[in-house]
Amino acid sequence: MPESRQLRIEGLSKLRDLKLLILYHKNFLGSLDFLSPNLQYLAWHGYPFPSLPSFEPYSRLVELNLPYSNVKRLWEGNKNIPHLEKVDLSYSKDLIETPNFGWNPNLKRLDFTGCTNLTHVHPSIGLLKQLAYLSLQNCSSLLTLNLGDDCNLSSLRVLSFSGCTKLEKSPDFTGLSNLEYLDFENCVNLSKVHESIGALAMLTFLSLRGCGSIVGMPNEVNNMISLQILDLSSCGLMRNPLGQISMSSCYLEALISLDLSSGGSGSFIEEIPNSIGELCCLERLNLQGTHCSRVPDTIKKLSRLAYLNLSKCSNLERLPELPFDRASSGGRYFQTVSASRNRRSGLYAAQDYHKKKNLDYIPAALSWFARLVEQPCHFRSGFDITIPQNKSSGIPGWYFNHQFKGGSAVRVVDYDDADDNWLGFSFCVTFQHVIDICDSSFGNLLSHLYLSFESEHTEEYFDQQPKNIRHLTNTHAWIIYISRVHCHFVKTGARIRFKGCNKLKLHQWGLRMVFKQDIEELKRWLQSKDNIKNTTGFHSFRLVVDENVHQVGSSSSESETKIKLPYNWLVTDEDENEKMEAKAKEDNLSNLGLI
Repeated sequence: MPESRQLRIEGLSKLRDLKLLILYHKNFLGSLDFLSPNLQYLAWHGYPFPSLPSFEPYSRLVELNLPYSNVKRLWEGNKNIPHLEKVDLSYSKDLIETPNFGWNPNLKRLDFTGCTNLTHVHPSIGLLKQLAYLSLQNCSSLLTLNLGDDCNLSSLRVLSFSGCTKLEKSPDFTGLSNLEYLDFENCVNLSKVHESIGALAMLTFLSLRGCGSIVGMPNEVNNMISLQILDLSSCGLMRNPLGQISMSSCYLEALISLDLSSGGSGSFIEEIPNSIGELCCLERLNLQGTHCSRVPDTIKKLSRLAYLNLSKCSNLERLPELPFDRASSGGRYFQTVSASRNRRSGLYAAQDYHKKKNLDYIPAALSWFARLVEQPCHFRSGFDITIPQNKSSGIPGWYFNHQFKGGSAVRVVDYDDADDNWLGFSFCVTFQHVIDICDSSFGNLLSHLYLSFESEHTEEYFDQQPKNIRHLTNTHAWIIYISRVHCHFVKTGARIRFKGCNKLKLHQWGLRMVFKQDIEELKRWLQSKDNIKNTTGFHSFRLVVDENVHQVGSSSSESETKIKLPYNWLVTDEDENEKMEAKAKEDNLSNLGLI
């Protein structure tokens, strides 16, 4: 029906045997006084009235979906709706309070996402024994959630407070014994987490990202033996967020991802405890922007670690000891969390230009490179490494035996495809970030740089001489590895080129095929005492490249800032199977309301 057409609402009152009603129309004349007592499913997007009709009964209603409605109060008084399982009032900005849920014992899903004027949730919500999903995301007027003295939410698996900017304290979690997902992201006024959080033995995901007022974590966090993802990014007042958390092998033994980054919030985390080495299952560690001066050497015990972000750690005085031992297993992150999450693996140590320190990053970078190449379970399709360049740690020219100028495009003409020891391709580019004189930092370097494989000619746009330049940051090197099965460019003859917008100045880049014997030689080189000079044995010539250099000269476009990493360029059977499994998991998460 055309949205502009006005309909008389009284006609619905005549449909006394109606069981299912789905409407997307909001332009009605009159008032709604009656709906069929046989109604089982009601979905009305943009429901235009402040409440449902007050008639009795709704005894057969199972699902009630009124997103983007004008509802202020769902109904007046108490309604006995024994079969009601789902209520969706998301983005109903006029909603100010929820009804008494004591008359709706079979509720399984409640969605109040985006109800920005919701100030009161009836404490009877704590009596809903079958409730599995509760979203209060972006309920920015909500101050507290009282689950009542007799709370028994034993079926609740998902609880989201993300964006509840006025929420000052978390609820008492007693009675939520099966909770798996708890999200407090951007609850900027949250100052305290209730100590009963330790009772959440089934919790797998906990996010306090952006909770800038929170001071610390209760000791009871030790009891969360099922926790896999812990996100404490941008918790600005947490100087030592792990100081009260025992990291012995008995606790947090399932943790695979830990985020302690500042996220630009001015986080003052100053120390990472030695006990971090006890997190034997940890695969991803983000310390970006922290104020720590050292990463404990115990990190070398984390044999499954595949992602380490040390970018903008301006106080870092030395790098953690590397290499790590090879892991007997790994890759749980990709198998246990949604495929929509970060799939990158690698080492990241980009630094602001005014914080430059003379640290030699190349041994750490190359030992990380060798380790990950040998353990493909730790990455998907490929991985990358970003390090600052100094006299000894720029592009390792002795390793990348084909090198080109920054704006060059090349093709692979011939290669050795018969050698079973061929593992993949590696690339490296050196570049500087261009900033104005008033800038103090360069942000995310790789948001302005990507590696391009072009089957046909496209317009080149990198500007080698951007306007209004005042400063260049210190030079960085970006190293990329692509596994053999994803190196489609060697068969298609696609042009290979690094591109960047006008905030980057490219210097040079190189590539090489990677063989098993190269990795063995690389490890021997890293173990040698004088590895800076000992560069023999890396000159492989199994690759023929068309070096018809094509320089990039036309102006850049600010819109071309999206990073394209070497993932999903070629879909293998293994990739397809993993994609199907991930899709099934995402469907399950979607049903729970996680995504």
